[in-house]
Amino acid sequence: MEYKNLNDFLKRSGVLEEGNPHEIEEAKKAYRKIYMREYKRRKRKSSKEIVLSVSRKSYNRFRQLAKESDLGLSAFILGILEGKSFAPVHGINRGDLAGIALLLAKIHSELTRIADGQDAETERMGEMKEKIRFLETVFSKLFRGQTIDKELSVWGVESNPRPG
Repeated sequence: MEYKNLNDFLKRSGVLEEGNPHEIEEAKKAYRKIYMREYKRRKRKSSKEIVLSVSRKSYNRFRQLAKESDLGLSAFILGILEGKSFAPVHGINRGDLAGIALLLAKIHSELTRIADGQDAETERMGEMKEKIRFLETVFSKLFRGQTIDKELSVWGVESNPRPG
C-alpha cells in the first residue's frame, strides 16, 4: 500500500484518533521502515551501493583530503574514480600556495615600479622574465605532485610548513 507521507500513514492506520503516544511512536517507526525499504528498492534501479572497508588511518586521510577539496567524502572518492584532479591529491598545500602568492605579490610590486618609471633598467626586466618562467616551472611541479620548497627558497620565499 502506498502512502503519500507520514501523516497519511498515521491517519490510515487509525492511530491518531485511537492510539496513545507510545502507539503513535511505534507507528512512526513502522512508517520509516516501510519508507526506507521502498526508497532503497527505487534507488537500486538507478544506482548501486558499495561498501568499502578501509583502515581508520586511511579513512581519516580521505576525510581530510575531501575537506581540503570542499567536498563530501563520497563526492571526493567518486571524483578520484572519474579522473578529476583535486589539488590535495596532487600535493598542493596551502603553504605552497601562500609562498607562490607572496612571490607573485613581489613580482607585481616590481612591475608596478617599472611601469611608473622608477626603475626602468633592462636587467630588471630580465629578472622579471626569469621569475615568471620560474612560476611556470613551479606550477608544473605542483600539478605533478612534487614539492617546491627548494625552488621557493632560491627566491627568498619560505612556504608554510605542511600541516601534520
